[in-house]
Amino acid sequence: MSLIKEIPYSDAQNGNLRSYFRMAPVLIAALCILAPQAAYAGAWTLEKGQVWSKITGLYQATDEHYNKDGEPSGIPADYTSQEVYLDVYYGVTKRFDLGVQFAAINRKFENFTSNTHREMFGYRAKESGLGDIRVFGKVNLVHEPVVGTLMLGIKAPTGDFRAEPEAMSAGNGQWDVEVVAQIGKSYWPTPIYANIDLGYRLRETNETIHHNPDDELIYNVEIGGSPVEMLNVALKLEGISGAGRRVTYAIPTAIVSLPQGLALEAAARVSVLGRADPSLGAPYTFFAGSTFLFGISYTGSLMQ
Repeated sequence: MSLIKEIPYSDAQNGNLRSYFRMAPVLIAALCILAPQAAYAGAWTLEKGQVWSKITGLYQATDEHYNKDGEPSGIPADYTSQEVYLDVYYGVTKRFDLGVQFAAINRKFENFTSNTHREMFGYRAKESGLGDIRVFGKVNLVHEPVVGTLMLGIKAPTGDFRAEPEAMSAGNGQWDVEVVAQIGKSYWPTPIYANIDLGYRLRETNETIHHNPDDELIYNVEIGGSPVEMLNVALKLEGISGAGRRVTYAIPTAIVSLPQGLALEAAARVSVLGRADPSLGAPYTFFAGSTFLFGISYTGSLMQ
């Protein structure tokens, strides 16, 4: 007689779990959508010849997703991710920046259901490798009374995408194009600023699994300032919405300025609102939980 207690699941729950594993690549792609981008306040561009670069490390562990009622609920599995991003932006002119983002990904999805289901779906699925590459262009259109900028971003499916039902993927297997309007305001000499981003993301078909994801609205509202010398703090609300599903994150951030143009950044991305597509339910949803970020950036002239 086995001493291992099987966890009972109804046929409906088992069916949902099978759906999760079939759609695992799509779920992971949803997590990629809000990958770190430019950390200097959105609407502002660099000086001509200036470079801004940043290395960001992220860690996430969760066993929850949002259901169609907008509540976080548990799934019989654990998802963990360690990711490193390198962002580099260059001021071509005072009003035009070019940027690129590279990613290195390490992900794991562990199924904690019964031994039978572990044999059916795979107990542990892992993937490590280089992720998708993103390129950006930012043009400043307005200086006063607010700063207004238009940003174009393109994501190329350069990361390895695995279509197997239980697979993790370093990339999400499709092209994305996004246009974002950014409006910022500095209240100097009071050391406070505010920024709003509102954009539209066109998502192309993933030809590997013949999945055509819906286009999305993306948004970011940010307010920050410097309460003491060398310390900057900010609070961001960041999210996406499309096809009846949505998610919003609150991101408290602290940045410590160092000599030689260096800065250290720490932040937590906490999901505060979310909903699965009410017509489809899971797995057309977002994971709930928190992601922790730590980064180091450099701002300076490319040619000294």
